[in-house]
Amino acid sequence: MSGPTPVKVVTVTIDGVTYGGTYFVQNYMVHVVSSFGAKATKLGKSKPKAMAKLVLLDLLRESKKI
Repeated sequence: MSGPTPVKVVTVTIDGVTYGGTYFVQNYMVHVVSSFGAKATKLGKSKPKAMAKLVLLDLLRESKKI
């Protein structure tokens, strides 16, 4: 898997508020982009969508939204 996968939507809901972004996978890295920033991490053995949700949560924590 060397080329990027199609861009997909990822969301997380915290206390009734839904936060969203997009993600894609390239070179075994999950790239997440949202209005809270952008971040990439190694995919490992996790499913891409699950990892994208974790990365989005991390972006929210860093931006002090949660």
